[in-house]
Amino acid sequence: MDTQFGRELEEDEVIRVNFILKARATRYLAAAKEEWLYPEQRASTTNWAKLDDDWFLLPNLYKIRFSRGIVAGFRDRL
Repeated sequence: MDTQFGRELEEDEVIRVNFILKARATRYLAAAKEEWLYPEQRASTTNWAKLDDDWFLLPNLYKIRFSRGIVAGFRDRL
């Protein structure tokens, strides 16, 4: 649940994030420049299966803490 700071994205990674945000938007989009409203024109890929081939959407594994434990949930039955 920690926030990761100090991460830098390449231009294509930012464009892919913008493409994902646009694809999942349900109402409004805004941008400082009109060309930013169309990330699909500049993204290296728009194929959903290949958007994260280089794992850029995942947090940096060296900067997050891991812990061990078991979490279980039960639904009450009446």
